[in-house]
Amino acid sequence: ARDIAQKKLKYVYVGNIWDEEANTTYCGNCKELLIKRTGYNIVNMGLDKDGKCKFCGEKVARL
Repeated sequence: ARDIAQKKLKYVYVGNIWDEEANTTYCGNCKELLIKRTGYNIVNMGLDKDGKCKFCGEKVARL
C-alpha cells in the first residue's frame, strides 16, 4: 500500500507498525529525511520552524 501511495502522494508513511523505513517521511522534492519515527517517538530531522524542508526549501504539507 505504501509503494502505491508514494506514486501519487508526496509525504507517505505507515503508522501502527514497527518498520523504521515505512514510518519515515522524506521530502517529496529532494527526497531528504524529514521526520523519523520509531515506535511512538518522533524526531524532526529536516523541517525548519516554518514547516519547510531544511535542505531544499520545499513547503511540506502537514495535517
